[in-house]
Amino acid sequence: MNRVRYPIAFGDVEIPLFGSYRNQKVRQVFIRRQWQFLPQTVACYFDLAAAKAPIAAGHNTKKIKFPMQKSFLLLLVLSHTIHLQAQNSPPAVNRFLDVSGALGDKEGTISFSYVNNWRVGKSRKFEVGLGARSTFYSGTDKPFYTAPARLARSTTIPFIIVFAGHDEKNIDTLTVRKPSVFSLNLSANFGYRFSSKWYGGVNIDLIGFSLGSTSNAFLLSNGAISPDPAVKPAHFNLLLTGDNDYGSLNSEFFMKYKVAERWQLKAVYQFYFAEYKTTDRYQVAPDGTKVDRFRNKVNASGSVSLMIYDVRSVFRLPTLRT
Repeated sequence: MNRVRYPIAFGDVEIPLFGSYRNQKVRQVFIRRQWQFLPQTVACYFDLAAAKAPIAAGHNTKKIKFPMQKSFLLLLVLSHTIHLQAQNSPPAVNRFLDVSGALGDKEGTISFSYVNNWRVGKSRKFEVGLGARSTFYSGTDKPFYTAPARLARSTTIPFIIVFAGHDEKNIDTLTVRKPSVFSLNLSANFGYRFSSKWYGGVNIDLIGFSLGSTSNAFLLSNGAISPDPAVKPAHFNLLLTGDNDYGSLNSEFFMKYKVAERWQLKAVYQFYFAEYKTTDRYQVAPDGTKVDRFRNKVNASGSVSLMIYDVRSVFRLPTLRT
């Protein structure tokens, strides 16, 4: 197969010619262009009108001139511009695995997360997405306090409850000897990319379930201490803001620093709700109802985790670009 090399502003275009054509009109010729500063191959079809392709005897290629259509030149410029913009922008989706650990006073957590974030905005610095997080909590002789918001807080209005005062006269204490909770929740994730190295954000569990072992406990209610030999974690988890929440939920404020292509270090402040329910002893509320839900609010700061970044490469998932 004969080939003719056609010079343009950015380099040469190879045109395959099937057979020897002399003074003939060549139409729908396939052109493949290797741009020297782009990794991709740009390929397109266009119509060459009244093209004269002299082929010298004994020679396979020769530089010739063709009257190029303006539409083809515009196509090349647009393709070049759009592709450069795509190269300079980060992928539209950020997927990663995260491993975090946090320690408090005689208690601690370790969590594993899978996160799927969508980058939004023109610069794609903001991220919002969903994920799945499993958290294991363990402690020793930890106090759990009356959980229902109607007893523990001065108001139960969503969001406002976070700033509401505690109603101390209605709060009893359940001391759990060896609390242990495993929770699996759907999480909401928000982030901002400050630079190529620094990234910060927040995340919070939304809904899920918990499992765990039973434990001995002591309930202090109305000045009297009574044992309960089989308290157990609450099974259903639901975010309703503040003390309106049910079950065991995790949340984080964090900063990350990229140390390698797929790895980041994360400093985190973690706020974790762990909830236990009594089986044999109850708190009696002022209205006469029995209360069996008690909550421990775990504050852990300064913990460091190692994160597997860019899970697309780990599992050979495709990189999404727009």
